Amino acid sequence: ADFQQRKNRQLFVKNHGFNILKTNLFFNPFSSIPNFDFFTAAYWIAMNELFQFKEFQIYQSPDVFKINTDGLILGAWVNIKAGSKVLDIGTGTGIIPISLSQRFSSIKVTGIDISSYASALARRNMTHCPWSDRLRVVALSLEDFVQKYPPYIFDHIITNPPFYSKGILPE
Repeated sequence: ADFQQRKNRQLFVKNHGFNILKTNLFFNPFSSIPNFDFFTAAYWIAMNELFQFKEFQIYQSPDVFKINTDGLILGAWVNIKAGSKVLDIGTGTGIIPISLSQRFSSIKVTGIDISSYASALARRNMTHCPWSDRLRVVALSLEDFVQKYPPYIFDHIITNPPFYSKGILPE
């Protein structure tokens, strides 16, 4: 499956004449992922979608769940006490931590995601927002996160789990 995905991405890049050297927007959020090559990076850039807000922007990818109304409402609706530490489980693009850090100037938010691609994308989005000093992302499952960082105590834990019709995971 990985080999076929890589071949499909190479074909996409070649067919669309994408030249990664001609863009100044190139930022490879996946550089820490083994076997992430030029073609995968070019494919990601060609396929990403920019979601623009007033004070920040979110890059999305076909490999990560898109921003949805639930996530936007959750980020706008939750009340957080000043100085709180917040954990976002399954952070995806990082929209909820970024939204919360925009609304509450003294909170710190940690986003975790089991997907290394989602974590890298969230890291890219968090790094380029005005509140990056109060945000962090960790590429771990919840179980591994709890084992690796046991002293962490959070005042709030939030999540926006994906919805699957009839409880069936997509293939």
